[in-house]
Amino acid sequence: MTDRLYVLVDYDNLGGFRASNTLDVIIRHIESRIPDLFLEGVSRIEVRLYGGWFLGQSLTRQAQTLAAQIQSNFPATIQRENSSGITETRILSVGFARSGLFLPSVGLSETFMPGRSVGNIQINQSGWRGCASPGNCSLQAVERFLRDEECSLGACSVTPHDLLQRNEQKQVDTLLVADLAELTLRQAVKRVAIVSSDVDMLPGVLLCLTAGAAVCHVHTSPGATTKAVHMSNLTRAGGNYRQTSI
Repeated sequence: MTDRLYVLVDYDNLGGFRASNTLDVIIRHIESRIPDLFLEGVSRIEVRLYGGWFLGQSLTRQAQTLAAQIQSNFPATIQRENSSGITETRILSVGFARSGLFLPSVGLSETFMPGRSVGNIQINQSGWRGCASPGNCSLQAVERFLRDEECSLGACSVTPHDLLQRNEQKQVDTLLVADLAELTLRQAVKRVAIVSSDVDMLPGVLLCLTAGAAVCHVHTSPGATTKAVHMSNLTRAGGNYRQTSI
């Protein structure tokens, strides 16, 4: 066996599974969900973790924690019995997607942006149906605040943009799709695995299929499957799409 299989993991998309397990458990479980078909002739499984790893040019706290786990547990030797009953040994390695496979010497920075303002919030009026006291509900003041984007007290200058914030990842989804393009179009790999339930990745999967590569799509919720509306496009692109879930 001389070949390698790339496994591209949208780390934040792992959700609850990520929160309740160590990185070692997560990676080994993902490996176990990849069909034998994708591992034939593979001697090395290369797992790339995509996420907002850099605040400016410094590793985020989450990235520092994961880096310690990567150093402690990987690379690792794993064994699996194939369909013929033969035990095969492979090397399992894990690393951050710090740069694109298409330009590995250029690292990306500012992929994690904390405290970004939340805008364009829409109020769902049907949500009031379950209100126990519509005439006296204190949330009505919140609705007015979000709708009008200003405090009801004229002397107050606070807006929703001042109070509502979230952390965001930047360049992450596009980096993953760019790496899919690099692997299938320039490096001509025949098999690749992607771990994500984010539909933003599907154009990248379509590109792989049209390039003649087989794609193993691991959904990040147990029992999840690709929606029928998306499956129709994937089926048209070729018969090399396989899906499973963690």
